Amino acid sequence: MQGQRVRIIPVLACGILGLLAGEATGLDTHDPSSSSLVFDTGLSLERGDYGGDETVSVRSWECTIEYEASPRWSFFITVVPWLSISETTLETLLIRGRTVVVDPVISGPSRSRTAGRDSHHPEPPHDGSHTPERHPSTRHHPDHHFPDHRYQRATATHSPDQRSPAGADGVITATIADGSVSEYRRRLKRESGSGIGDTTMGVAYSAVEESATLPQLRLLAAMTVPTAEADKGLGSGTMGYRFGIGLSKEVGDLTAFGEVSYDLAGSGEEYEVENVISASLGLAGDIIPGMETYIQLSGGEPDSEISGTRLAVELGLQYDFRKFGTVSAFFSKGLANGSPDYGIGFGWSLSL
Repeated sequence: MQGQRVRIIPVLACGILGLLAGEATGLDTHDPSSSSLVFDTGLSLERGDYGGDETVSVRSWECTIEYEASPRWSFFITVVPWLSISETTLETLLIRGRTVVVDPVISGPSRSRTAGRDSHHPEPPHDGSHTPERHPSTRHHPDHHFPDHRYQRATATHSPDQRSPAGADGVITATIADGSVSEYRRRLKRESGSGIGDTTMGVAYSAVEESATLPQLRLLAAMTVPTAEADKGLGSGTMGYRFGIGLSKEVGDLTAFGEVSYDLAGSGEEYEVENVISASLGLAGDIIPGMETYIQLSGGEPDSEISGTRLAVELGLQYDFRKFGTVSAFFSKGLANGSPDYGIGFGWSLSL
């Protein structure tokens, strides 16, 4: 019952924030420059194969409220009232707001939690042909076998609570060393899932204000609370933390901005993820009064042992309707296996 209450909190919070924003639109004397509260909401879609041979789709609705306590301090909370991931045979999880291909951790004598990828891995099924060894993060052809980590051979020593890589049917109950890849795909497949995502809370501090010679420097610290249902692949099921440094500086009619962050994410009972460094760099500028566009390049280290490096470019546009808020849209294109092939999104924000 306590778990159900935790998952209801993001929906209630987003609803309350939406009501506050709706009442604020009726204020004719609203002055954005004196605002201490910003409400932001958006819908997004991402699709990609992440170095595999099938496409994974992720849809989400996010709500964020940021409170500017002073010119230097601000606090924010982001809730995800709705999140959806498509049916897939890839072992994927949504971690840190990103789709991550993970290596399942199987308990028991066949594999230890800390052993990593070693001689304890059982042989994958085969059809008599030789399968050359491949790097786990490289793309493989649909007609080829899965990399070794995708297979676990059932034995009499497996207990009923040990799960298959898919996490759907509990265990694989028959030895599949002589089975086909298509049969194993069927057993590995996980149904599509939807529900509430993880909740993120954080604080930002402006350590250095922008001047004629210096950029603005902001320090960021955030914590992710596991409000999502991890067994559906919608979240990590563990606490996560992020620490970052952001810079921004006006250069003529443009604004240059960038950020470097370090993510700490706990590993679940059935998978392991890495602590990673991420970075982004971009330019923003006005097209006409009230309309701004930006371009951003972002990337980072692989989120897991078997996922690829992340790299993507994003183009965005936003228009300020003053007291009615700001509407925005973006399109992103992945440039590496660890990023989605493409993403699109629409948003609305309002200063209160």
